[in-house]
Amino acid sequence: MNQKLSEQETREFLQLTQRFSEQTVKPAIGTELSDGSLDKIPDILKQADEIGLLASSENTYGIWGKDMDRNPFLSLQMLALLSESCAGVAACFHFRGLAVNASHVLETNIGKSTLALQESFGLPFAGHLKNPKTKHPARWETQCTQKDGKWILDGTKEFVYLPPGTEELIVLAQQNAQWVWLKLPIDFTHIQPTEVKQRTGLRACKVAHFQFSQIPLPNEMVFSGNKA
Repeated sequence: MNQKLSEQETREFLQLTQRFSEQTVKPAIGTELSDGSLDKIPDILKQADEIGLLASSENTYGIWGKDMDRNPFLSLQMLALLSESCAGVAACFHFRGLAVNASHVLETNIGKSTLALQESFGLPFAGHLKNPKTKHPARWETQCTQKDGKWILDGTKEFVYLPPGTEELIVLAQQNAQWVWLKLPIDFTHIQPTEVKQRTGLRACKVAHFQFSQIPLPNEMVFSGNKA
């Protein structure tokens, strides 16, 4: 599609989100706890996927899907409607959608992924998704180097949001003066996640810290900045 959504299409997306928030999210989550019954979150995400609200490699019109770029405020409006019932559920939609959007930049299909962008002094700007050479003032602790023809990942990613069912991490690291994208299975042998506990709010979206200690990576997990 080469043009923005029409006003009618925009209204329909908002109405669909409103109904889903009120008829599916709110009854399932309830209001007795900060995020209600968390064991119901996977089913909520499954239903959202089935009706097209959750972005995926196939659905480019879910929240933050590729074709939603033409109207970014629509995704924000849809997230706001979901937040009225549960901010944690909205966070799951948000981070899943961001990962799917990044997959289009990488020109690769992904499963249920999440982004691991966080560093000590903030997130990369949105422009870094499409311009890996852009400079950023943050102190980057996650580095990817080449040694003897092999890729080595070293560093940390803190407070990474993990929607239920997450299968892959999309990690942004630095190689010399350029960005490097990495796609790591969540069950990759060398990944060492530490779950963040005793949280208040947004409990529907798990958070973890990741430690990468001299992890050797196969070439198929690395997407160089020049390719992005």
